[in-house]
Amino acid sequence: MTLRAKTLLIVGGSLLGAVALLSALAYSLILSRTAETERILFQRDLEKFSGVFDRDFEALQQAASSLASVYAHLSNTGGVWPNLPPPPPCDAAFILDPTGVISASLSRTEVASDLADITSVATAFATHTIPGNDQKRTHGFARLASSKEMVALASISTPGSGYSLPATIVAARLVSDAYLKQMAGRMRLPLEVELLDDPNLPPHFSAAREELQRLGTDRLMREAGPDRLEVYRITCDYLGQPQAIAHTWFSRQISRDGRRAAVFIAVAMLGVGILATAAALYTLEKFVLRRIARLARAVKEIAHTRDFSKRVPAFGGDELFDFATTLNAMLTALSDASKELKHKEQIAAAERERSDKLLLNILPDSIAARLKDGPGDLIADQFPETTILFADIVDFTQLSLSKGARELVEMLNGVFSQFDRIAAKHGIQRIKTIGDAYMAASGLPDARTDHAEAVADMALDMVHCMSTHSCPLAGADNKFRMRLGMHSGPVIAGVIGMSRFAYDLWGVTVNMASRMESTGEPGRIHTTEAVYLKLRDRYHFEDRGITPIKGIPPTHTYFLVGKK
Repeated sequence: MTLRAKTLLIVGGSLLGAVALLSALAYSLILSRTAETERILFQRDLEKFSGVFDRDFEALQQAASSLASVYAHLSNTGGVWPNLPPPPPCDAAFILDPTGVISASLSRTEVASDLADITSVATAFATHTIPGNDQKRTHGFARLASSKEMVALASISTPGSGYSLPATIVAARLVSDAYLKQMAGRMRLPLEVELLDDPNLPPHFSAAREELQRLGTDRLMREAGPDRLEVYRITCDYLGQPQAIAHTWFSRQISRDGRRAAVFIAVAMLGVGILATAAALYTLEKFVLRRIARLARAVKEIAHTRDFSKRVPAFGGDELFDFATTLNAMLTALSDASKELKHKEQIAAAERERSDKLLLNILPDSIAARLKDGPGDLIADQFPETTILFADIVDFTQLSLSKGARELVEMLNGVFSQFDRIAAKHGIQRIKTIGDAYMAASGLPDARTDHAEAVADMALDMVHCMSTHSCPLAGADNKFRMRLGMHSGPVIAGVIGMSRFAYDLWGVTVNMASRMESTGEPGRIHTTEAVYLKLRDRYHFEDRGITPIKGIPPTHTYFLVGKK
């Protein structure tokens, strides 16, 4: 993956990740704040619902107590209980003696038919106490024949009344649809109230009643769909027994709206973030990464082609422009240095070529290659089968006394050049020249089986060349006269010198070949018996007999005459 792609991926991924994180945080924050707001409002409404009847029961209780005080006052002053409607919030009020007989009543027409049923309520109140203490409940729900009633009771104690138990004031209020509607408006919540033992109890009330009985609580709260919470609450009668069940529900509009708002804001933030990321990546790509990529391509192409005359694009007037300008200056310097280096390399190559040619002129090819491969290595080889040739110009010393330097060198160069061509023709290695002497060898540095035949052919060609070579400086007959000597046997060969190399040979074979030349006759090829034995089947020889040799015992030698 390229740096350009990596940068876009990292920057784009980081920005999108940050945007997604912020969107998720905003979504979570809105949901949490919405849930908190909903919880606060729900708690407030739940408290209102929990105390939905408390204030009315207290008002009804106060009315009962007030009526009891009025009745006591009238009894003490001899007054008569007025036949008037009961005071608000009562729909009916009456006095019960301890035997449960109504002695006086105040009622409205719509509840007058239920007064007889209330008698049993008052009787029960007069004789009932709460288990565990001697206090009486003073209010609660009561079930009448055709209606639901809220009742509150207050005891009357009058001096000299003669009652064995005090009389009781009963204040009642009808739980009508109008009353429930009023209560709902006051709470700003929907409200339903049903008696628990109503045979026509709606299904959802029946289910709630069974759930409350199973849980053993007086309040049940549950979800009624995704957007609604409902609460059921049981209210006891004046005897403390469960009598009525109230029901309300709470809309989860806030939660629903909060979710919608959270989704909208999160999506909006994500969309804006994506657009901003795209804009940032486009700007980064256009003004930075694209220029870096072009710069990198140009540098790569220059590095690949090694053409330092090329230049990288420089524009923009910023840090990249400064970098490109500096790089172009470096390329200019490199181009100049490259040209200078190339020129020096050409000079060095020419010098190497010249030195190689010189080295090849004084050393065999294989020896020169070995010397170049290992400049510090000692080159010393032993060859068991070689043939050595020595050739010497007769009377050259006297000839040189009468010639100038240039003439003498030109004469030797002409002769030895001819010998070099003959040696190359037969694949023979010239070893060296010493004055007017010419030394050659076959069978080294590369071994060959026909080394003796090659040297014999070369020697015959040299004699022929000298017999036909015309040289005005050579003498009266314009002919060179040479002595040639040959011998076959083992030699040691090696390179000596550190800066001026020389490939030379050592051993008895070399000395014997030199003795053959020095003891030979002008214009003839003098050989040892070793050469004769190798070549007698293919060449003509003339037996010279036993020849005295300086430094060694006399030996049998031969003259090579020609091929058969």
